Amino acid sequence: MMRASAFAKINLYLHVLRKREDGYHDLDSLIAFADFGDEVVITSNQEPSLTIDGPFAGKLSEDEQDLSRSSKNILAKTLWALADLAHKEPDFSITLTKNIPLGAGLGGGSADAAALAKILCKLWNIDPNTSEFQNILFKLGADVLPCFHGKAHQIQNAGESISESITLPNLKGVLVHPDKHCSTVEIFKHNEVYSNAKSLPKNFQSTEELISFLKETTNDLTEAAQDITPEINDVLNALKKQNRIQLARMSGSGSACFGLFETSQEAEHAAQVIKNLHPSWWVQAVKID
Repeated sequence: MMRASAFAKINLYLHVLRKREDGYHDLDSLIAFADFGDEVVITSNQEPSLTIDGPFAGKLSEDEQDLSRSSKNILAKTLWALADLAHKEPDFSITLTKNIPLGAGLGGGSADAAALAKILCKLWNIDPNTSEFQNILFKLGADVLPCFHGKAHQIQNAGESISESITLPNLKGVLVHPDKHCSTVEIFKHNEVYSNAKSLPKNFQSTEELISFLKETTNDLTEAAQDITPEINDVLNALKKQNRIQLARMSGSGSACFGLFETSQEAEHAAQVIKNLHPSWWVQAVKID
């Protein structure tokens, strides 16, 4: 048995620079990861199979649980692309525990693919530093390579250019999802907001320094996402009302938002307040780095 965690990805800021001829968008974003996420486990078996459990398993369609070569499921695509790269035949079952809400802008599917890729690199002795391997991950999805990288860093272009790791202070946060799916494709299609790239230091010495920097940035997709999913505005307003909140922002292409606090106690208190006021929402206090 081998396992890997698929940590939720958080875009602390996200600037859309331009649309490219290949359909992707050039981005500039500071990505960090929560200490919360999905889990991928593989177990010896004669035939490859996929089992999905966890609180959000029921929201996945049958297509998303298909592990065949023709499947559009990102785990299936990852499995067969790396099997071909390593000249291997899968002889194991995969269990995915789905804790991250779907369509939340938290990189759930990409994080799952990255977690499986980490396992397969060890199992099949794949060198993750080759351009061929990294190109495979990028083609699986723009967020897969950043999630495989797994540490706070700046991404540029469409996600294929990743900076060296950036040291962040220990952040305390709350993730909130209003149980509404956001389509990344639709969000980018409707977006009309563009910004410039930012120059980042390699290290942020304090939370105050990071928050001050983040307040000079935005998530350019927020307006388009709110037009399609108005509940995002409700989530942001709920976060902004919490005591001692330092920053509230949408992550990725929505519809999850995050709030940053100085202490774990403040974050946990805010999470409980929001849960009590909005019992249908998914709320999770996290540490971010």
